[in-house]
Amino acid sequence: TAESINLVSLSTTLATNSMVENAGSNVALILIGFDQKILKLGKLAKAIGKNPVIFIKGGHKSDGTLQFPLDTKNLLNFTNSPIGAQENISTVLGGVGLAVSLLCKNPVDAASFVKYVAGAEMQKGIFTRSGGQPANKLAWQSMENNQLCNNFFCDTISTIEKAYIRPQHPRWNEFQEQGADLIHDGLLKDMSSKVIMSMLNELYQSIKLGENV
Repeated sequence: TAESINLVSLSTTLATNSMVENAGSNVALILIGFDQKILKLGKLAKAIGKNPVIFIKGGHKSDGTLQFPLDTKNLLNFTNSPIGAQENISTVLGGVGLAVSLLCKNPVDAASFVKYVAGAEMQKGIFTRSGGQPANKLAWQSMENNQLCNNFFCDTISTIEKAYIRPQHPRWNEFQEQGADLIHDGLLKDMSSKVIMSMLNELYQSIKLGENV
């Protein structure tokens, strides 16, 4: 039920840690366009364990064509994240990159493929239509792509432009998980932003110092 949900977080890192690595808080897995058969693939059912799974009709086929009609009665609208008064920064930016390993036996071909996948035409075309998360700015500005997602890209692009790349030290994910719980608890207890920020800074310093122990 809605009353039993304590936190909603849009983060692939936190979701993976919670669901697959059994770290952090308990979560639910929401699958769009799939049925019970998907749980038999790749030992997914074992990874999920006792966490609840919710199946929703929708999504697209592997060739990019529509699998089920869009439920236009319950559309979600996204907007940009709040911006601090002193800094023109909104959020922390994470993500996954493409690289060619030094051990690759065909580095030229591999590099060509990376260039192809990351290119504007691929990103704003079949990559997005097939459910990919585009990184190319032209894909975010594409009118066709915005029509696919109720203008998600154009309504949130300012957040991406004002975001900063997350720190690269090894224990950042630990800070992100604990910090999210700290913020959530602070909001529930109606703590002042100064108190919450002070607690976050203390947590960050303790985790950073722990790396050198």
